[in-house]
Amino acid sequence: MNRKLGDVYVPRAVPVGTKIWFGSERHGYTVRASNTAFAILTKPFNAQRTVLYTIIDWELGIRGPSNLIFNIGAETDEQCLELLDMLASGEIEVSSRRCVKLDISRGKIDLQSWRKGRPMIYEAKDAL
Repeated sequence: MNRKLGDVYVPRAVPVGTKIWFGSERHGYTVRASNTAFAILTKPFNAQRTVLYTIIDWELGIRGPSNLIFNIGAETDEQCLELLDMLASGEIEVSSRRCVKLDISRGKIDLQSWRKGRPMIYEAKDAL
């Protein structure tokens, strides 16, 4: 099964490094960790010298932050992978209060990452 990212189709798990733009947002997010059920995306938030993150739940067709009150963060790849593991194991989920319907306007796959041998897809330890 393929996923449609704007006018690009990708395999079920979105490759790490892919840029995704949502309908209402001007700047795109970058996929930092992904499996077949979820994707963790970030974009720079320069005013605070950190990143904004969102989690895509492919099965429910929603995106948003996690339901943790004090989150572990998503600044590093390790933190993103930890978030993905927690999502896959059921410890956390996408916040039902702060989620929005998934509205992807376009996507761009980073072919340079593929050629350099960067891992394309991260499969969680307890894959669904």
